Parts: sequence; structure tokens; C-alpha cells
Amino acid sequence: MELTPRLRLMNWLVRQGLTGLPENDLLRGFCQRCCSEGLPLSRGLVFIDTLHPVFEGRGFRWNDTETNESDIFEYGSTAEGDAARNWRRTSIRPGLRPLGSRSISIPRLGTRGSGLHTSLHTHSPFAH
Repeated sequence: MELTPRLRLMNWLVRQGLTGLPENDLLRGFCQRCCSEGLPLSRGLVFIDTLHPVFEGRGFRWNDTETNESDIFEYGSTAEGDAARNWRRTSIRPGLRPLGSRSISIPRLGTRGSGLHTSLHTHSPFAH
């Protein structure tokens, strides 16, 4: 993506974030704008750690096609049990990705005790 569209996208993202746009709308707008600029995204996932006593975090998903999955979900600890097993086999971990796609992962950001993980999947015949 060229510099001018990237700057437009960053400015939109910051402005909308400051207005309090809900996270799922922020992700949807971000992904749709990336697609309109020629980045062939098929999915976007954002995970945010929370300080909730029951849930470890919240997740937000966007797909370029209709699905029966919820746009927003909460998740518990991924340190043990089924959640740990599911996390180990997920496509958003580095080195693992669905066949025919390319994963762009942005590492965790934030201060100690909070975090953000973002994964965007693009259509690509050159997945590696």
C-alpha cells in the first residue's frame, strides 16, 4: 500500500478510535478500507486482554463473506485445558496458517497486564 492511502487509513483509525467507535465497527471499517486500497483481506481478528475476573479477553472478527460466527466473543484463560489445546492449533500463531492464505500478524502491544494481538489473513496463491 502506498504512503498516502496508509496515512489516510491511519488518520481514519485514530479519529474513529478517539470518537469511541465500537471495536467491531473499527475492525470492520479498517478491513474494508484495506480491501478498497487493494489489500485482498479475507479475515481479520483482534484479541484484547482484559482485567475481567472471569474472561481473559475479548475478541473481534471480520470476514469478507457472511458467516454464522459472532463478530464479538469473550474467552477465558488459554493456559490450560481445551483452551490451551485450541490455542496451540490456531492459525494466528506464527508459522501456522490456513492453506492458500497469508497471515500478517502484529505482535502484542500494550503495557504490562494488557495486550492486543491482531491477525489479518489475505487471499494469496503464494502462501508460505
